Amino acid sequence: MKMRAVPGIDLPPGRSVELKPGGYHVMLMDLKRPLKLGERVPLELRLETRDKRLLTQPVEVEVMARAPAAAGSVHKH
Repeated sequence: MKMRAVPGIDLPPGRSVELKPGGYHVMLMDLKRPLKLGERVPLELRLETRDKRLLTQPVEVEVMARAPAAAGSVHKH
């Protein structure tokens, strides 16, 4: 599996798009401090409507562990 940044995610009308490990997900980078498992973090989603209006939506998400497949492996950078 290869991760890569995407410029955006299409949100089809009347359908849901799930963010989850192994699929589309949010990865926080260049943090000022480590986050704790279970901690709640405020984020702001930037949305563009079909007619090109820009909206922001505040959300609060819970910090979760890595995907199960990655939990037991060692990563070198």
